[in-house]
Parts: sequence; C-alpha cells; structure tokens
Amino acid sequence: FDGAPVQTRRLRLETDELAPWASAGTVLEYVPGRWPRRGQGCVIQIDDGAQRVRLYDRADDAEVVVLGAGGLDRTERIARSRIRSMSAVTGRFDDE
Repeated sequence: FDGAPVQTRRLRLETDELAPWASAGTVLEYVPGRWPRRGQGCVIQIDDGAQRVRLYDRADDAEVVVLGAGGLDRTERIARSRIRSMSAVTGRFDDE
C-alpha cells in the first residue's frame, strides 16, 4: 500500500540569506505538515502571517531553533506557540 499521494508546494527564494545552501532564484519544493530533519530546509508559517525559510536545527517543548536568519551561521529561536505550521523542504531547483 503506497498511501495517498504527497501534496507538495513550491516557493522561489527572493534573498541570499540561506546561501550557499540555496540562493535567490532557487525554487524550493516542500511538503506541508512534514517535520524536517536536522540540517534540512524548512518553511515555517508564523502566527502573524509571516513565512520563513530556514534550516532546521533542533526543537524542544518550548521552541524551535533554526539557522539562516541573515546567514547560515546565525541561529533564530521561534516559540512553538507562534508556529502555525512547519514544512520540510524536499527539493531544490536552481535557475539555469
């Protein structure tokens, strides 16, 4: 049994804040609701309507820690209570 087909979405990056992992113009394919693994890209919907693309690092009961807020060497802590949805990036397509 293969189950239901996975519904994916796509998003084009507008900035280079995740370079060299992905740069402006890169199209990311992601699966809504699928939790990412450590080091995997993720698309986060915040309770204020903002959408953030980051690299997942870790999480606990209170917060999620991601990388890429202005560069891959920067960490960002987001309260779990502020996250509407977390989605794992499953593909990157660079402009040619």
